[in-house]
Amino acid sequence: MLILLLSFAPAPLRGRWNRPKSGPFAVEYVYIPIDLAAGFKYEDATGSIIKFASDKLGLKVSSIHKSVRAAMPTTEERARLQISFGQPLLEMERVAFLADGRPYEYALTRYRGDKFEYRAIDNL
Repeated sequence: MLILLLSFAPAPLRGRWNRPKSGPFAVEYVYIPIDLAAGFKYEDATGSIIKFASDKLGLKVSSIHKSVRAAMPTTEERARLQISFGQPLLEMERVAFLADGRPYEYALTRYRGDKFEYRAIDNL
C-alpha cells in the first residue's frame, strides 16, 4: 500500500507497508515540505527520499536525528502487520535536516518487535 500526499503540515508523502517474503514487518509514514517536493513522482516514493533530495533537487542532507521507543499499534497497523492485540511495536522517529538547517524529512517507522532489531554504533 502506498499513499502519496504532498505536504508538511502534516500529511504523509508516503505510507508504506514493508512486506518481504517472511511477512509484514513495518509501516512507515514519511512527510516532507511541499515546497521541496517539486518534481516528485510515484516511483520516487519507493526509494530513498534522501537520495531524491540529493539527486533530483541538489540538496544536501547534513544530519538525521533519530529516536526509538515502544508504541502500541493502531487497529489498522495491527491488521496489516498481522499482530495480536496488546503486542507493542518498536517505533523509530527520524528527522533529516538540510545543510542550511531546514528540516527536509520527517519519518515515523513502526516495526514489529519480533521481526526487527535496531543496532547503533558510536564511533569515538
